[in-house]
Amino acid sequence: MSTSPSWSFAGGQAEARLGTAAATAGDINGDGFAEVIVGADAFNSERTDEGAAWLFLGSATGLEENPHLIAFGGQSTAWSGWAVAGAGNVNGDMSMSQHPIDDIVVGTYGYDGTNFDAGRDRVYHGSATGLPTASDCAK
Repeated sequence: MSTSPSWSFAGGQAEARLGTAAATAGDINGDGFAEVIVGADAFNSERTDEGAAWLFLGSATGLEENPHLIAFGGQSTAWSGWAVAGAGNVNGDMSMSQHPIDDIVVGTYGYDGTNFDAGRDRVYHGSATGLPTASDCAK
């Protein structure tokens, strides 16, 4: 193994805690290459400590430099991206070349919903064009 990384991504924001969670995302676009999802639970977007998760697409040359998806928590102190994971192919879809198209899940433990800090998990279904900009379901 090399002592130098083949890819890196810097959060660019003080105290965002990029890398709080990181995971392989499987193949979310059915191209045969695995993706990586990275969380930063204290990232400030429109709100303080909203949190975020970034998805980087894989390719024949490695991970792309720019993220394909950035998912935010939707409220202050949501702490989105505290947990991220590849979810496998939860909806059973396949690419044109019959590769399973995987999905991801993003945990947001401070999300209020109907109760204070009730938490929320969001599933994003992959597709031949990648992930949607909004989650397909939230629980």
